[in-house]
Amino acid sequence: MIRQFLADPDIVKKSARGKIDDISFCIRCEYHNRFIFHRPIGCAVNPLVGHSLEFPYGKLPQIDEPKKLMIVGGGPAGMQAAVTARKRGFDVVLYEAKDRLGGALYWAQELPFKREIEKYTNYIIRQVEASGAEIKLGVKATPETVAAENPDFLFIAIGGDYTKPPIKGIDGPNVCYSYEADAGEVELGDEIVIIGGGLVGMESAMYFARDCGKKVTVIDAAPQAACAAACKSNYPAFLQWMDEGGADYKLIYDAAITEIKDGSVVFFQGGRMQEIKADNVLVATGMRPKIEEIDSFRHTLPETDVYILGYNCVNGTIGDATNAAFDIAAHVF
Repeated sequence: MIRQFLADPDIVKKSARGKIDDISFCIRCEYHNRFIFHRPIGCAVNPLVGHSLEFPYGKLPQIDEPKKLMIVGGGPAGMQAAVTARKRGFDVVLYEAKDRLGGALYWAQELPFKREIEKYTNYIIRQVEASGAEIKLGVKATPETVAAENPDFLFIAIGGDYTKPPIKGIDGPNVCYSYEADAGEVELGDEIVIIGGGLVGMESAMYFARDCGKKVTVIDAAPQAACAAACKSNYPAFLQWMDEGGADYKLIYDAAITEIKDGSVVFFQGGRMQEIKADNVLVATGMRPKIEEIDSFRHTLPETDVYILGYNCVNGTIGDATNAAFDIAAHVF
């Protein structure tokens, strides 16, 4: 309940009044543990946490005159920006190319131990819909769309593209992105190699090794310390949960994969080439910003009125996206 009170200080009041749909539930993401890394405390689903002096009682500054804000992208950053801006009095129009809001949140909630994210997804969508923002689903915004809307401000929140490293055989039939495997879209064999030992890769490793009984090997070019840092405070828990669950797993660091074959992966580590069996290879090497698409919007308005949400946290967490969006939407004028 301590973390839940960070996620929603009014949970008791809302529960007593039967307003369950208005509760922002904790997603157990450990974002509040930022203080371990000498950063201010925060919350992924309640970005007001840590701003109590700047915004007493959650009161955001109202704009002096009517202004229009256009948001491109309906993922966690775009939705949080819309809710925050509406609370300040902005006239908000949000464009989402897909036929539903949520963005990458739908991939993030696939694993059984991350089901709390589904609650958050439903919650923030309801908040956007109730905010009074104009929502245009299934419409891909373009620079021409911006010109037609003629907004005072433009927020670009289009996320990124999943990356594949330049490895021989990376486009083979036995290779897929980890999120595709998490969602059950790919039939997996008994032995799996995961490329990438960050947060996404380790989550997939824990699920397939501990919960599905697969033999999993995680390979990363970075040293163990860097991968552990990428997992933030979750890394020790991953190892503990897999060990306690009897998972068959192996972590290989400082290794460069040179080729993916039909049934194996070849990598270089410790001065020699090695080969390990792999029925399937899952890619969890992060995302890259959609630089070309972002650039197409940069000069549609004066540059001081165009904001890019998530550009620096495209490989970050839900908390990184929502808090960055909140900070911009709460201060733009």
